[in-house]
Amino acid sequence: MTAEDLKNFLVEARLTQSDFAGLTDVSPRAVTFWLTGKRPVPGPIAAFARLWRLLPEGLRLIEIGRLKKGPSVREGIYAIGFQSPSGGAGMGTLIFDSGRIYGADAPAGGSNWTTPQAVSNCTRGQAE
Repeated sequence: MTAEDLKNFLVEARLTQSDFAGLTDVSPRAVTFWLTGKRPVPGPIAAFARLWRLLPEGLRLIEIGRLKKGPSVREGIYAIGFQSPSGGAGMGTLIFDSGRIYGADAPAGGSNWTTPQAVSNCTRGQAE
């Protein structure tokens, strides 16, 4: 992807340099370097642009909306480590999916994971 290709993509996608930087998790200055040709456009950035063009308009709008809201927990799978006040420790997995939170845990060094169960009424990081 050339600098001119990236410029055309941003116009076509109706994205500002700042929005594009946020979507690709780079600095706005990096985008400026690519647009001016001071640095070549990296392969992963060109791949992102190709994928963006393939997304339905509704999904693009959702991503832009998330970007405008600022940092938040995104849907996905997260590995966590934890330690209880009594000194026990372990590892766990949290899954954020469509506003629901699922989790599984095991003691440190253990390999017998529990069946993920919905966690309801999460407040201040604790499940009730």
